[in-house]
Amino acid sequence: MIAPILQNVALNRNVATTLKWESIIIDPIGALVSVLVFEFILSNRGALAFTPVALLGFVKVVLTGFIIGTSAGFLLYYLVKGTMFLNIC
Repeated sequence: MIAPILQNVALNRNVATTLKWESIIIDPIGALVSVLVFEFILSNRGALAFTPVALLGFVKVVLTGFIIGTSAGFLLYYLVKGTMFLNIC
C-alpha cells in the first residue's frame, strides 16, 4: 500500500527502503491480529474463556505460516541455485 506513495514522493533511498520493509512486515502482523480478534468474537463462553481458544488459534496460524514460508523459501533457494548452476554450465 505504500508503494504508490513512494513513487509520488521524493524520499531519501534509506527512508524509502525502510518504509517499504516496514509495510511488508506490518501487513502479516495485522492479519494475525485480525485472526486473534476473530477468535475472540467467536468465543462466547464467558469473559476470560476466549484466551486459550484465541491463543491456540494464533499459535496455529503462526506455526503454519512459519512452516509453509520456510519450506517455500528453501525450495525457492534450491530452485534458483540449481537454475544458476545450469546456466553456468
